Amino acid sequence: MKWLWRYNVEDHALWREVIRHKFGELNPWCTNVSTDTYGVGVWKTIRALWPKLEGNLQKRVGDGKRIKFWKDGWKEQSPLMEIFPDLFILSNNPDGTIYDMWSAQGWNLFFRRLLNDWEIDRVVNLLNRIDDFNGTTAEPDTLRWKHNIDGQFSVKRVYKMKERVQSRGQPKIWRNLWNSPSPTKVKCFTWLVVKRPCLTQEVLKKKGDIIVSSTTLVSISQHNKDKLDYAEAYCRFA
Repeated sequence: MKWLWRYNVEDHALWREVIRHKFGELNPWCTNVSTDTYGVGVWKTIRALWPKLEGNLQKRVGDGKRIKFWKDGWKEQSPLMEIFPDLFILSNNPDGTIYDMWSAQGWNLFFRRLLNDWEIDRVVNLLNRIDDFNGTTAEPDTLRWKHNIDGQFSVKRVYKMKERVQSRGQPKIWRNLWNSPSPTKVKCFTWLVVKRPCLTQEVLKKKGDIIVSSTTLVSISQHNKDKLDYAEAYCRFA
């Protein structure tokens, strides 16, 4: 996630330009998804984390040139196209930015046809929802990390959030296991057995491997023992 954040704040960095030219831009905030059908590229792996990062970001309007009026969640977390889908499909400029839609006189919303009465009411609702917008500035649009007061991304904060999620989903039995006085190798083996990366008979059967059950082994052992007893007796007779 850190590199995705840096992609947005280091606008003029050489490495960013190389990545942008190689993969192309999905939007001003992120590159296209890598379509390579082979290999595990570094940026391909990093890019896959964008949806998780985006859900923890807020778009702060500056000059409005990077934030899309309908498609970006700049007013609320949900974009206006999801809140007012009926108006979005009628918009003359569905990909327009805030810069395109705003002027000193207010919002410039244009539609492909004359609106019905009930659609006019919907436009009124839309304008009321964004009525507190203070206009654009000379500064560029920016991203803010929701979980820090200063809006800056923090790797430490991500780890803390991850630990909280894991601790909420961790059953009490695991806390008891790791805090128990048992030897470390016993704790680790118990964890492996329960989590099932350990190659138990059940796991091997699911993988399609041929397993000889303990009952079969006992039968084979008994059969071999009988044969050995017979051979031993025969040899003595001979």
